[in-house]
Order: sequence, then structure tokens, then C-alpha cells
Amino acid sequence: MSVIAGPPSRTGRKPVAASVKPGRFGAAWGQPPLTLRCGVPRPPGLGATSQCFEVNGVGWFAEPAQGGYLFTTIGRPAYVEVSVPSHYAPEAQALVDLTAPINTYDPAEQPCR
Repeated sequence: MSVIAGPPSRTGRKPVAASVKPGRFGAAWGQPPLTLRCGVPRPPGLGATSQCFEVNGVGWFAEPAQGGYLFTTIGRPAYVEVSVPSHYAPEAQALVDLTAPINTYDPAEQPCR
């Protein structure tokens, strides 16, 4: 999956710089780092009644995490997980830059399902 081939150069309104080279299944960028992992397992907390929100055609499941939020795509062949530190609040804004590559390389089957 090429979602990780080029992390965005901006996250929300705050410029970020690459902090590590993209790996085969993940990438990290910025300071503090945002992390992206492809092909992760279905989140244990994701259920039939879980809340989902959509950003530019990408459905996301959000979970509070230590120091920020953990977002996982929903309704796609592969789960993509993005960890966003609270430094980038509002954390969901960081997802906007990721929607184009996710829509390209991990097409939606049913957003928010």
C-alpha cells in the first residue's frame, strides 16, 4: 500500500518535517511524531454500534489514547491506523491530509461500516 509513501508535509495548519523514513508498513513524521500504520488488526473497541465519523469520504473510528487520539479507517479492505498527539489539537484535523492517499490506495467498500 502506498499510503505511507509520502507523509503529508503539513498536518492541519502546523508544518511538520519527516522524522523517520517510511517503513514497509508504517511511517512517522513531525515533532512530536504522528504515526501511520497500514494493515493493522480491527480495533478491539470497534463494534456494530461504535461511532464513526467521515472525513472526505474516509470513515474513521476514534479512540482516546495516551497523549492524543488513535484513529482507524473503517469500511476498507485494510485498516489504516493514525496516532495523533494532542499537540496537533484538534487531532482530527490531521486526517484531512491523509484522505487523498487513503482513497487512492485503499478504496472504500462502505465508509463508516
